[in-house]
Amino acid sequence: MIDQDKVIVARRLAFSSYLLLVIVIIAWVLSIEDPARRLTPFLLGLLPLLLVLRGMLYARPKTHAVLVFIALLYLIHGSVELFTAFTWFALLETIASLTLMFSAAYYVKWHQQAN
Repeated sequence: MIDQDKVIVARRLAFSSYLLLVIVIIAWVLSIEDPARRLTPFLLGLLPLLLVLRGMLYARPKTHAVLVFIALLYLIHGSVELFTAFTWFALLETIASLTLMFSAAYYVKWHQQAN
């Protein structure tokens, strides 16, 4: 029973950090002053996350495994932005992607152990 509780906690944490990352990317793109320059960062920022949305909603372990690698891209982007020019968006992106990466990895691990 404890194994199933760990799976549920990891799943909820992964989904929460996924939603936080989506919100941070949307807020960051909307903070760009020139509306004509928002489309490309919007598509590049959200397209990888939207590709795995269906698997996240249905709690598929393979999707979570792919999401670990996608979160790594956001972790790299947020870290580079954080150390070149500190912004709160970069800090939130780094924290959300790091949380997403570990919680998705542990979800896959604990899901396979429980089944």
